[in-house]
Amino acid sequence: MIRSTKHYLNSCNAGKKKVISDFLKDYRDAVQSYIDYIWDHKFTNQHNEVCWDIIEDKLYLPAYLDYKALSHDKLSARALSAALNQAIGIVRGRVAVRNKTLYIINKRLEEGKPVEYWQKKLEENKISKPKVGPNLQAELSQKQIEMRDGDESSHFDVFVKLYSTGHKVIKLPVSYTRCDRKWLKAKGKRLAGVLLNDNS
Repeated sequence: MIRSTKHYLNSCNAGKKKVISDFLKDYRDAVQSYIDYIWDHKFTNQHNEVCWDIIEDKLYLPAYLDYKALSHDKLSARALSAALNQAIGIVRGRVAVRNKTLYIINKRLEEGKPVEYWQKKLEENKISKPKVGPNLQAELSQKQIEMRDGDESSHFDVFVKLYSTGHKVIKLPVSYTRCDRKWLKAKGKRLAGVLLNDNS
């Protein structure tokens, strides 16, 4: 089971907060650009069959898309890869219900069962292209962050280094919460991943 804790960036100075704000703006722009790209293009699977086409209701994205399909001069390759993966997750989440309904309809047609109810559900479940808002959190992994424990001279338990983003490298100080300490005491493992927004 994966748990999460929230840590505010109150201990960051104005310079670090500016770096975070600039990075997040560019990151959110990149996520939206990838969503637009995915939404407006067709993709094929390993058998060269069209598996993604919004107009034709083919809603299975391939496992791999190339982040180099779009250029963004303000972000690193690693940050763009993260933005693409997040865009894919957002798009898949948006079409999931419709995809499930289409599957049920096709299955019932194969079995010779009525599909009127499910066709109605399909009509009700119109999908629209996702829009990234100003509150989108960047999903970052060890490709963009590095966690190091604080030492005895430090007031903080962990420092999260934000790097390889295309912006200035910064270290974010983190103090453990009661939940952090409880889970670590219970032999929990700290994962190298964060959700980053402007304030936490």
